[in-house]
Amino acid sequence: MRLPRHIVFLLAAVLGGGVVVLPAAAGSEASPTIDAANEGIYGHKWSPATATVGENGVVTFSNPTNVNHGVEWVGGPGKPTCSSGVPVGNSASASGTQWSGTCTFAKPGTYTFY
Repeated sequence: MRLPRHIVFLLAAVLGGGVVVLPAAAGSEASPTIDAANEGIYGHKWSPATATVGENGVVTFSNPTNVNHGVEWVGGPGKPTCSSGVPVGNSASASGTQWSGTCTFAKPGTYTFY
């Protein structure tokens, strides 16, 4: 069953998801940073929740907190290439505290992650 787009974005917001958008026409903009953030027991999120970069753009992801976080790619035209500093996946071993690294996005499109 395919969920309507507005439900997917609502779920992403509730579950701490985010979106990286790659426009088809790339410019030379600064590389954004997306940080893990915690607000209470169930308030895990990414801040900011969205970022826009050009083709082959780089986004820095970090978890400066003492709560385990990792990145799970759940949608997009492909998977970005992430440095070893970014824990990727949905297992307990694919998360950690106090980490930082970069992901490079080769193809234009919208990439969704938790």
